[in-house]
Amino acid sequence: MKKWYRIIIIGILLMIIGIVLIGMGMMRGGKTQIEMGNPANRGDSIAVKETLEAFDELEIDVDTVEFKLVKGENYGIDFVVSDRAPVEYHLTDGKLTVKQKGYKKLPINISLGFNFSNKMVSGPSHDYITLSVPEEANLQSIMMKCGVGELKISEIETEYLDLDIGVGSFNLSDITAKKAKIKGGVGEISARDFIAGQLDVEVGVGEVDIEGIFDGDVIIKGGMGDIKLRAKGTEKDFNYQFEQGLGEIELNNKSVHSIKQTDNKADKMLSAESGIGSVSIYIEE
Repeated sequence: MKKWYRIIIIGILLMIIGIVLIGMGMMRGGKTQIEMGNPANRGDSIAVKETLEAFDELEIDVDTVEFKLVKGENYGIDFVVSDRAPVEYHLTDGKLTVKQKGYKKLPINISLGFNFSNKMVSGPSHDYITLSVPEEANLQSIMMKCGVGELKISEIETEYLDLDIGVGSFNLSDITAKKAKIKGGVGEISARDFIAGQLDVEVGVGEVDIEGIFDGDVIIKGGMGDIKLRAKGTEKDFNYQFEQGLGEIELNNKSVHSIKQTDNKADKMLSAESGIGSVSIYIEE
């Protein structure tokens, strides 16, 4: 009975999500992209490449763009965007703030013959923003928010990491953070060689695959997506707390449906909530 109930609920929710995504596509010019294929609709390109003074805090808020944070020879910013979706950045007291909001509103005619004004035109795939920091950089905090796009971070160390993406993907590699918070809406999150003192992961609809070493508490909150967490160590390294909804939670390929809490007298807690999707936890040396 529970299985059929789960299938029905998932079907209804997927229908709702499909309607929402169609609406988002329409709002961003998805159906009108062929009619508006003229490059003039994009406006002129803005290209900037600048060396920056040192900073130890980052606040990023971008809408439709590919964003990268990587190691480089110095502190710098490099981007190419449309003048219809300009980027603003400023550096004050060691904090770099970068903001970019989607395309300015344009009238759009779709194939049905109606004129819809004030719809949004999605950004082209080659728009990008790249930030670089040198090897000796000492970043205290990184806060990133992305509406629709792709975030890539590699070879970065920071005290605090906070990532929030609406529709798109995170790709993280070789990241070290004392405290990390990752929130995904619709999309994919992938992390490799991730070292965190404390990790908090929340996902709506999508897939999460995180592998690394976690020296503190781990909190996992699943919605409709599938979450995989691969931690180095042994099962006895954590105390456990599970809250299973319609989805499944597995620990090293074993279902935990009958387990609510386990006290291993460990120094750290792993808490998992499945929602409708699945949570798979693997702990191996």
